Amino acid sequence: MQIQLIAWLAAALTQPLSGPAAPPSTDPAPLMTAYEVVQLAPGIHGFVWKNPLDNPIQGNALFIINDDDVIVVDTSLLPSTARVMAAELRKLTSKPVRYVVNTHWHDDHHNGNQVYRELWPGAEFIAHRDTREDMFSKTYDVRANDLANLETAIARYERWAATGKDDDGKELAPERRKRAGEIAALDRALRTLGGHRKRRRREGAGAGATEARRRDCRARSRAGA
Repeated sequence: MQIQLIAWLAAALTQPLSGPAAPPSTDPAPLMTAYEVVQLAPGIHGFVWKNPLDNPIQGNALFIINDDDVIVVDTSLLPSTARVMAAELRKLTSKPVRYVVNTHWHDDHHNGNQVYRELWPGAEFIAHRDTREDMFSKTYDVRANDLANLETAIARYERWAATGKDDDGKELAPERRKRAGEIAALDRALRTLGGHRKRRRREGAGAGATEARRRDCRARSRAGA
């Protein structure tokens, strides 16, 4: 959820605070519609975004289908995107992914790695050693700072939407004030969605533990009888 929060809010914040804006959405699915899988050569397919400037920007991927296995090059920005990519790959072949290559450290090329690890536990991940170091120093290690900067920006836009003035006391144009409010609303919606998901996971875990205790009690009762 943290990666998705950063991606969605970063996309919103890079839009100008003027002009028409699309209604906020908490569902990444619309981002999945504008792509195509293109055969570049026999056994080689590209997963290509039709609009490379969409926000948030997500990297393309390459599928190399060998005789016995598959090589995947880059895994995009969001785990949800990587799952779509993996589903498209499975339409092409039932062969397992053996290698995942990360071309460089930008997070829209490696944030989906975990999905391939989950779906193909035997897959090996390949990158230059400098790329691996850059992944940690330039994406993972700075993520907390990225979130802090987004928190500051969201607070600013909430303030602008509420007062109708920017931090210099200048009156905002109506469309700019509206845009600030939409960005703040998107943030609240994403936080609510994340809270619901965490609560469902906790409830599911609690239900499982309760059932386990019930089975244990029944077993003890039978043993005592």
